[in-house]
Amino acid sequence: MTPEPHSVVPDPKSQVASAVGVSAPESQQVNRVGAIAADPLPFGTGDTPPETGVAAPLPSNNTSKTGTALAEALPPRRVLPTATPLPCSHPRPSEVFCFCLDCGQPMQVQQVMGRYQVIKTLFQGNTSITYLAWRDGRSLVIKTLNSDWVSHAEARTFLEQEAKILHQLRHPGLPRLIDFFWLEGRPYLVREMVYGQDLSQYISHQGVLSQSQAIAWMLQVCEVLHYLHQKVPSVLHQDIKPSNLIRRSTPHGNWEISLVGLKAASTLTESGTQIGLPAYTAPEQQEGHPIPASDLYSLGPTLVYLLTGQEPRVFL
Repeated sequence: MTPEPHSVVPDPKSQVASAVGVSAPESQQVNRVGAIAADPLPFGTGDTPPETGVAAPLPSNNTSKTGTALAEALPPRRVLPTATPLPCSHPRPSEVFCFCLDCGQPMQVQQVMGRYQVIKTLFQGNTSITYLAWRDGRSLVIKTLNSDWVSHAEARTFLEQEAKILHQLRHPGLPRLIDFFWLEGRPYLVREMVYGQDLSQYISHQGVLSQSQAIAWMLQVCEVLHYLHQKVPSVLHQDIKPSNLIRRSTPHGNWEISLVGLKAASTLTESGTQIGLPAYTAPEQQEGHPIPASDLYSLGPTLVYLLTGQEPRVFL
């Protein structure tokens, strides 16, 4: 299975601009579930929040119990006009940077999704695709389903379930949900961007960790897992591995490590089985019966990698 990326990139000023300027039709509208983060994004300058209209129904193939619970858990949907792409107009074009060094605005806009300007594609997996996006001076991550899976009822339900879970989480070691909306029958999940290197990248560039540093970072991961597992019902991550542990460029308080990769739709396979990388996955999880202890099992192989720089399968 192709590992899902954490959608983490270095600072936007260091990114390669690979986008092309394509704007959405003015008539395009968004059927969205309102901004649902603890500190929702502000509306653009001179724009006021639209009036809340009649809640639009979920698509006909989205009437599962999970979808209904999500609709009840989140604010009513609102129909919003599509944003107008506003790429930077400074006379210093660049094929190296995604964002202008003078004003911080996007150098190019690939496409527009509702009020979000898509700068580039970060990753395209088996079932989902992840974008780097921009809105109101802030970089964000947008995740949606691939075209082959957008009409798949179970995949849509999984992405809704992921949004519902993220909506309930408030922890400095986890990225926060910013928004969840529907556009032309496709669901979109918007979350906080986490800047930094994942621990796989960190080990590749900096070398293996000392025992004390590795333990200190794993203890931070344990704190996050404790927070997830004490939820009722328990929230399981199911994909603990170095590439899903991010060392933030700027620590969030005392938290250096962020745990990303908490997802559902991206690990959906044709058979509906959800597993992580075999070398990092507990036996019961590989059999389709994950429990909280399964996440703790994955910390062992992760610690082996941090201390040796080698994949755990080498020692099996």
